[in-house]
Amino acid sequence: IISGSVALQFFKRTTYEDSDLDTYCLVSKCLEMGEWYEHIGYMFKPAVTQEATYKEDYERVIKSEGASRRNMGTNEGDDIRGATQYRSIDIAEVWNFERSDGRRIQLVATRILPEATVLGFHSTCVMNIITHRAAYSLFPRTTFKRKTTILVNARGRLLQRYERAVQKYRHRGFVVKTRTPHEWIVEDEFGFAVPRWIGDRSTWVHKIEYFGKGKVNTDNTYRVSWDIINDGPGRHNFMEYEPLFTGEEGKVAYEEGRQMLLSQMEKEIVQEVIDTEGTFQTM
Repeated sequence: IISGSVALQFFKRTTYEDSDLDTYCLVSKCLEMGEWYEHIGYMFKPAVTQEATYKEDYERVIKSEGASRRNMGTNEGDDIRGATQYRSIDIAEVWNFERSDGRRIQLVATRILPEATVLGFHSTCVMNIITHRAAYSLFPRTTFKRKTTILVNARGRLLQRYERAVQKYRHRGFVVKTRTPHEWIVEDEFGFAVPRWIGDRSTWVHKIEYFGKGKVNTDNTYRVSWDIINDGPGRHNFMEYEPLFTGEEGKVAYEEGRQMLLSQMEKEIVQEVIDTEGTFQTM
């Protein structure tokens, strides 16, 4: 799938300068994807910690079971979380490809369903997806009518990590809110404790005409559902997501990624408590 700034530009009918094309794919399927990018004229641009060729580096990641994230902190991609837009625990690796005219594509290898990775982004304005069948904006009213983005899964140390990415969207004209206004909570878009899914009535869906040969593949983007959880009046928003249906490979990828994510979040929460207690003790 396509997400990031390009998907946002598609809905806004605008262009952001120096914006990469961010693509997301299960790590097990990335070899074919990256080799196709090379076939159409994009050259693999390895990071310092990556192998010289794309195939060699892909094999490195597969051998380490997708666990290598050595270059995540130095990657200068469009919206990587930490420098970053998304939870690095969801991501096996990020590969950069560049054409002779300077156009860039980023291939993000996901451990869980690519659509679920998008739900881990820093805020609502970047939760947009383009597939071979349609473009989906998950929070269109807030993003395009109110020109606002709501931070998600953000508090303490995590909130600090988002600052670089969030600042970019402030410059692009968005009002950034750390909490959802009370009057918005009753709307379908932010129906707290009411499940949503990609393609539901609150999603802006723009169909894309198919010009390929043969039968078009099914668009399974709607297989991901989520709840928005508020941790108290005037507090922060959190997303819990799960697949509505998927094949066996997707189920395995989702469950493995979910367990790794929960473990990482647990560590970060414990560290946040330790830091907070340390602050209180020195006051």
